Amino acid sequence: MDFTGSGTLTNLNYGADMTLPAGTAVTLAGTVTFPTIHMTGASSLRVAPGGTVNGEIVAEGAATGTRTVQFAFGGNGTGTIGASGVIRLDPTSGGPLLINDSSNVTLVNKSPQSSWTNAGTLDMDGGTLNLVTSFNATSGIGTWDRSGGTVNVTGTITNTGSTIALNSSTGSWNLSGGTISGGSITLANGAGLVMTSSGTLTNLSYGADLSLPVGTGPRST
Repeated sequence: MDFTGSGTLTNLNYGADMTLPAGTAVTLAGTVTFPTIHMTGASSLRVAPGGTVNGEIVAEGAATGTRTVQFAFGGNGTGTIGASGVIRLDPTSGGPLLINDSSNVTLVNKSPQSSWTNAGTLDMDGGTLNLVTSFNATSGIGTWDRSGGTVNVTGTITNTGSTIALNSSTGSWNLSGGTISGGSITLANGAGLVMTSSGTLTNLSYGADLSLPVGTGPRST
């Protein structure tokens, strides 16, 4: 399916690839399943509140212009990357990939990928980002530009041989049942690791005191 303008796909299982060339804007509502959406030019893929994306979304092609994946389009809500969901920037893309939100969003990643990485820029000014499954930070956490919202560590961050710098750009992260393994965490500008429930710290060097409020139960190994 090749898009030529704008449109909406709602609760659809589509058995072939789709292409979004420059100038197109498509909204996904409910659960939409597909093999691959190819964003080949400056285009927008919008996920309505409560929407689930099941398939690969790839920014590619020689054309310039920003490929935008926008969650919570039309109002506050949850955006879910489903069991077969992947969002990636192909090295051959002539333009950047921007993942953002139109309103406040709780972004949930349920992809069974063994791990995910961030070599780009994460720009966050509201909503909730749950770091679910496995975040491979051994080559860094990418660039963060955060001015609001909440970050919860609910999965596993592998940080062996690397340093996570929590500062004014990242803000504080909540340890909410997740695990941070290896390496070190440095702190600046009042940012830190906040214990909100249970969690595990393994072979980690942490550059400040930790506070355990009532009801929390993290453990170290």
